[in-house]
Amino acid sequence: MQTEKSLLHLVRRLGQIGEKRLSDELVGGTTPRQFMVLRSLSEAPGSSQIAIVQETGIDRSTMADIIKRLLKHGMVKRRRSESDPRAYIVDLTAEGRRIEDSAGPALARAEAKLLDAITVAQRAAFLTALERMVLDPAK
Repeated sequence: MQTEKSLLHLVRRLGQIGEKRLSDELVGGTTPRQFMVLRSLSEAPGSSQIAIVQETGIDRSTMADIIKRLLKHGMVKRRRSESDPRAYIVDLTAEGRRIEDSAGPALARAEAKLLDAITVAQRAAFLTALERMVLDPAK
């Protein structure tokens, strides 16, 4: 099948498989997208929802729903930005930090399962190439 050789199709499928594996590893009902938001906030506390959208690639309407669910479960807190009253600033709560910290091993297991498909020698080059394509797509 021709789509199987398409870079875009393969990258999309890899993302779907990765999310499924992470979902299988996560405990406590946290979804892979919720985890990615928690991870983003762990790395950049006090981010606006727009900044989280840009960091994670999750669309704005889905992000609003994820933030609403995280608020409901006490994992994040949200306030209006002082510099832009239209924007929300989001931070992890102690519960959100606990969940994000505990999910790190689940992410490591899911990634290890994905990387098992290639040799140890191929992994560094593969990850470097992916990072270049994501961080500098203009090249």
